[in-house]
This record gives sequence, structure tokens and C-alpha cells, in this order.
Amino acid sequence: MGLRECGRLEYRQKRMKRKSVVPGLILLVLGMFGTIIAAIEYPIWSHNREVLHDNESWGMAQQSDYDLVEFQSMVMIGGFAVGIPMAFVGLYLLISAHQRNMLIDRAEVSRSQVFVPGYQAQPPPISSGQLTFCPNCGNRLTQATPHCPMCGKRLS
Repeated sequence: MGLRECGRLEYRQKRMKRKSVVPGLILLVLGMFGTIIAAIEYPIWSHNREVLHDNESWGMAQQSDYDLVEFQSMVMIGGFAVGIPMAFVGLYLLISAHQRNMLIDRAEVSRSQVFVPGYQAQPPPISSGQLTFCPNCGNRLTQATPHCPMCGKRLS
């Protein structure tokens, strides 16, 4: 895989991350909004229902009072009935997107892992127990190599 393909893969991975988070975030916000509207509507609905009950007992209730309380009931029940499940679905999508994004991050290919033709990897540094000087010319060895870079003598 070359650098160009790696760049495309990185772009696709980032786009997949955004696409998996955005719907969950939208549903969570809309669900919370519906639930908050219903929670705000509840005390108003409760008060208007008491007023309607009082007006009924005095014989002063009108059709518009019934219509208002019915409309507020639908708004409140609809807000809770739709808002709460929508918020939970949004939260579920966000959690699953987070888990999916963690999998993408683990499998993500970065530019440092890409094979580039003509590039030779550096040998690993010398560990303890290996030669640090060439026995032939005395050159200091900084990496584990099969031959001395100065005189070319094979090191074993």
C-alpha cells in the first residue's frame, strides 16, 4: 500500500467515525428536547386540568377549555412517549458508535506503517550481550548489523 492509498483509507476511517456518531447525537438531542418540553408542559397541564375541574363544578366549563386540556395532554404524553425512547436510542447509537470507533482506531493504518518501495528499515539497536565494537577495525557499532559498516568484516 502506498502513501496515496493510505491517505484515502485514513479519510474513509474518519468519515466512518463521523457518520456513526452524528445520527446518535441527533436522536439524543431531539429526544431530550421532547422530554424537556413535556416536563415543562406538565405543571401547566396540571393547573389547567384543576381549573377545568373547578369550572365544571361551577357549571362554567366551555368547549375551548376541554380542547386546551386535551391538546396539552397530547403534547405532554407525546413528548414523554416519543422523547424518552428517542433519547435512549440516541444514547445506544452513541455507545455503539464509540465501540465501533475504538475498533477502527485499533485497526487504523497510519503513514508510519505503510510500505514504501525503496525504503529499508533500520536494524534494531544493539541489546546487551552483543558486540559494541568491531573486533577487526575497532569501529563503534550502534546497531545490530551482520557486517561492520567500516571494514565490511562479518560479525557473528
